[in-house]
Amino acid sequence: MMGLGKNYLAYENRNHRFRLQFPEEWAVVENPYAIVALLTSEGCIAERRGTSTAPCPTKSPCNSIFSFNLNVTYEDLVPQNMSLDMFMEHSLIRLRAVFGGFEWISQDNCELAGKPGRMLVYIAKSYGKPDMQFMQCFTINEYRAYVLTYGASRKCYLSRLDEARSIIESFLFCQ
Repeated sequence: MMGLGKNYLAYENRNHRFRLQFPEEWAVVENPYAIVALLTSEGCIAERRGTSTAPCPTKSPCNSIFSFNLNVTYEDLVPQNMSLDMFMEHSLIRLRAVFGGFEWISQDNCELAGKPGRMLVYIAKSYGKPDMQFMQCFTINEYRAYVLTYGASRKCYLSRLDEARSIIESFLFCQ
């Protein structure tokens, strides 16, 4: 896949039956912190693990794992007949409880993997860092909610937004 003048790589998670594409300068880490897949700058992941001899790709504050990332999570639905709107309300309640300074910016309908979905955009305090801005897209497939969340420091949010949207748009379910 080509997009935004970048080369894209494919990632497939057979256990959770999805695939997506991501810019080649990003990297995927599976199962960090109960997240199915975390995508961020490859150099920043290696630097954080202590396995890199080089720092993050640039000295820009917009190139650290806490400055931007996109993660994929899922949640088995209880009750199983939970609607998208019910899941969204449930998510908003949890977000307000987890994040200090939660500020809801917008909500919209979206499509994720060809299925109806919802998109939330919000600002919150995260990891004791400066305010973060998030875009969260989710849908329901086979009694499970799949959630893709792009997060970045507020000053860096727009710098990776197009790449994050491309990743989210590439998300598909597979057998």
